[in-house]
Amino acid sequence: MPAAEVRSPIFIRFFIPLVLVGWCLVPALADSGKWHEYKNAGEQAEIERDYAKAEYWYGKALEETERSGGNTPQLEETLTRCAASYVMMGQMDKAEPLYERAMKNAFDDQARAQNPEYLVLLEDLADAYASQDKGPNMETCLRHAIDIRQRVSGGKHTKLATVLYKLAQYYASCSRWKDALPISERALHSYETLQGKTNVYTAQCMLIIGQAYRGLHQYDKSLEALNNSLVMMRKIAPCSTYESCIIRYEGEVALERKKYADALALFDQALKIDQKIDGKNGLYEYSDYNSLAELYEKKGELLKAEENYRQVVELFSKRVGPDNIAVAGPSLKLASVLRKLHRQAEADKLETRARLIYKAQHKND
Repeated sequence: MPAAEVRSPIFIRFFIPLVLVGWCLVPALADSGKWHEYKNAGEQAEIERDYAKAEYWYGKALEETERSGGNTPQLEETLTRCAASYVMMGQMDKAEPLYERAMKNAFDDQARAQNPEYLVLLEDLADAYASQDKGPNMETCLRHAIDIRQRVSGGKHTKLATVLYKLAQYYASCSRWKDALPISERALHSYETLQGKTNVYTAQCMLIIGQAYRGLHQYDKSLEALNNSLVMMRKIAPCSTYESCIIRYEGEVALERKKYADALALFDQALKIDQKIDGKNGLYEYSDYNSLAELYEKKGELLKAEENYRQVVELFSKRVGPDNIAVAGPSLKLASVLRKLHRQAEADKLETRARLIYKAQHKND
């Protein structure tokens, strides 16, 4: 009996905690099983491109992982997959907090995720953001894709340059030159790192850089960048629309500097290249005629401006149809010149026609 009395406290001290630990493990194992079940269902829905269903199952999996607390591999995977589902549905407001948590888990000072598997999952999330390269969420999505790829690879990601270039193009299309310039410079550096200094992508980046400097009225830097782009394009794609486009931009720099003779020579050069590519009255020529018209209008040579704007209107009318939205803009420019020439009736007719085209377009939209 004394021996039994000695063993009893030890037995109680060690056996009961073991039972309790085992008891606690049962629900944890069950939760892990549920997590895999939910995750697998989400993956299947994702394969079927049913992102609403994928989000539902990944959301259930996320609930399971959050019950246990802590930053576990299961939590890391579920955060990124659930966020990607929201992105693919265009629900950026719901994706955003998950994105922020995923990035914090991966890259803050306490991060455990130089975990290679987590970096792959983050790359999948970057792909989801990069795929949303149109629409109202484009800027946010491309910026998030850039941020992930920059951090994952330290700037050497093979897909980074493409996303940077798309964002630079977006800023250029909105004339947001202060934003376009640093992004296009980053894209240029990324393409040079991956493919060398002379290729079509570096030439296109230089073109955007040239446009950005022109928009910021830094004309010498603009011409330097445009000329670098032109030299590259003449090596890669001589006598191409790329070449004529760059020459036309150089002409626009000359026009803004009121160097009219230089601008005229450059616009004529671009026009000849486009005519060689597409024949006379080819669709590529509309930009050349438009640039010539703007030049003559600025010089006060209104009859020549009228002639060139009319070329643009007739070209679009023949190639894409007289009711196409492309006809409306140059028609209004032509009408403005006609008013300066005191030909009000012709101007009224053109403006009315342009408004009807715009109205029909808005109705279709």
